[in-house]
Amino acid sequence: MAKAFDFSAFNQPTMEVTLKGEEPVVLHVTTPSEYMIEQLLAAGDDIAALKCAKNIEAVRWAFDFGAKLLSCNTAGLQVTAEDLRDKYHVGTIALVSFFAAYMDFISEITNAKN
Repeated sequence: MAKAFDFSAFNQPTMEVTLKGEEPVVLHVTTPSEYMIEQLLAAGDDIAALKCAKNIEAVRWAFDFGAKLLSCNTAGLQVTAEDLRDKYHVGTIALVSFFAAYMDFISEITNAKN
């Protein structure tokens, strides 16, 4: 007897994120690739240091990486680092808070599987 698996029946967990701007945008962010999760975990100390960051390269990386994470959303909306800074007025502290909340989201999913 053949078995079947229906990907359309799978409900992927999401985290609701609201970006403020002239018109607020609500994204349902999903989990990224395993490689991106590894990058996020490896960057933990660097992300924490952004609260008092004086390293412009680290700040640029954080905005770029945050945009990539936010681009993993159910609507398929692509977000850029420039969008975060200019269109949605995300500051460094808010970005650090997003990373922390996103890590909690990933941890909940990981722990639920066990």
